[in-house]
Amino acid sequence: MAKSRVASLGFNARYVFVPVLAIAALIVSTYFVTEERRSYVAGLSVHIQHSQAKMAQLGEIIYACADAESAQRGFLLTDKQEYLAPFDAARGVAYSTIDRLLAAIEPAQSAERLELQFVREYMDKKFFEMQATITAAQTYARNEQAVAMLKTDIGLAWMQRLRSLILDIQDRERTEIDRDIANWNHQVRINRIIYGATALVNLLLVFMVGWLISRDLRRRQRYATALKEEIQVRTSELSELSQHLLLVRESEKAELARELHDELGGLLVSIRMDLAQLAKRIDMSREDVQARWARIQSALVAGIELKRRVIEDLRPTLLDNMGLLEALRWHAGQVCDQAGLALRIKFPAHDPEVSDLAATAVFRVVQEALTNIAKHAGAQNVRLELRDLDGGFRLTLEDDGVGMAADRSSTPAAHGLTGMKYRMLSIGGELEFIAVTPHGTRIVLTVPNTVTTHQN
Repeated sequence: MAKSRVASLGFNARYVFVPVLAIAALIVSTYFVTEERRSYVAGLSVHIQHSQAKMAQLGEIIYACADAESAQRGFLLTDKQEYLAPFDAARGVAYSTIDRLLAAIEPAQSAERLELQFVREYMDKKFFEMQATITAAQTYARNEQAVAMLKTDIGLAWMQRLRSLILDIQDRERTEIDRDIANWNHQVRINRIIYGATALVNLLLVFMVGWLISRDLRRRQRYATALKEEIQVRTSELSELSQHLLLVRESEKAELARELHDELGGLLVSIRMDLAQLAKRIDMSREDVQARWARIQSALVAGIELKRRVIEDLRPTLLDNMGLLEALRWHAGQVCDQAGLALRIKFPAHDPEVSDLAATAVFRVVQEALTNIAKHAGAQNVRLELRDLDGGFRLTLEDDGVGMAADRSSTPAAHGLTGMKYRMLSIGGELEFIAVTPHGTRIVLTVPNTVTTHQN
C-alpha cells in the first residue's frame, strides 16, 4: 500500500512534453503560414511598384511628345535650327520609354501589349506629322505647305488620341494600384491578427507549461516527502528492531552467564571437593599418580578460569558488583596489559547516574573499541577519560595508532562500528569518531543520565 501510494506521486512526462510539442508545432506552422503570406504581400508590393513605374513612364511619353510639339512649333515660328535638338531629344526619350514598356510586358499579358502597341502607333503618326511639317518648313518653297498642314489640326487629333489612350491606361493602373494597396493593407491586418493570435496562444501554452511544471514540482515534493516519511518509518522500525535485538542479546547473555555460574560453577566446585576427598584415599607416593593428579588439578583450575572469563565476557560481574567505572578500569587494564599498551585513566570519584541498560551499552562500546585498538590500531598509548555533563556524561577513548579512514565508520562493511552506534542510539546517546592530529583516533560517547527503554 505504501509503495503504491509513493509510486503514484511520480513524474508523468506527458504533462509537460505535450504542451512543449504543441508550442513547437505552432511555431513551425506559424512560420510557414507567415512566410507564405509575406511572399504574397511582397508580390503585391512588387506589382504596385511596377504599376507606378508604368504610370510614370507613360507620363514621360506624354511629356516627351509635348516637348517635341513645342520644339516643332518653335522651329516653325522662328525658323531657328536650335529647336530641332530638343525635338530629336524628346522623340528619343519617347521611343526609348515605349520600347522599355513593351520589353517588360510578359507573353501572357497580351491585352496590355496590344494597348502599348496602339500607343506606339499613335506616337508614330504624331511624330510623322511633326517631322513632315519640319521637313516642309526647312525649304522656302514648301513653307506654305507646312503651315497648311498645321492648320488641318491633324497633329492635334493624333496628340489627343495618344493622350486619351495613355490616360485610360494610367487610370486603369491607378485603379489596380488602389486595389493592390487596399489588398496589401488587408493582408497586413490579417498578418497582425495571426501574429497576435500566435503570440497569445504561445503565451497561454507557456503559462500552461509553467503551471504543469509547478504542478509536477509539487508532485515531486509530495513524492519526496512521502519517500522521506517511508524512510523515517523504516529507519525507526529498524532502529527499534535493532534495540530490541540488543536488549534480547544482553538478556540472553545475562541468562547464560547465570546458568554457567550456577550450574557449571556448582559442578566444578563439586568436582574439586570430590577430588580433595579422593586425594586422601589414593596413594600419592607414586610418581605417575602424582603427575596424573597434577594434570587433573591443572585442568580443573583452567576450566574454572575459563568459566570465569566466559561469564565475564557474557556479563561482567564487576559491572553489577562494583559499578561502571571500576568495570571499565579493570577491563581496560586487562586489554592494555595483554597488548602491551600504556593506559592512562581519568575518572571522577563517583559513578554516573545511569541505568543498567546504559551502563551495559557503554561497557560494550568501550569493550569493542579496545578490542579494535589492540588488534588494528598499532598504538602505544591509550587514554580513557570520563567527564560529567549537565544531564549526563562524556566518555573519551583515544589512541595514538594509525587512525581510521574518514569514511570507514559509514561503510556497510564496518559492522562493529555500526553495532557501536546502534548501542548508543538504543540509550539515546551519541557516538563520534574523530581523527587525531598527527595520528590516532578519538572515540567520544555522550550519554544522558535518564534512559527510557521500550519493552517489546
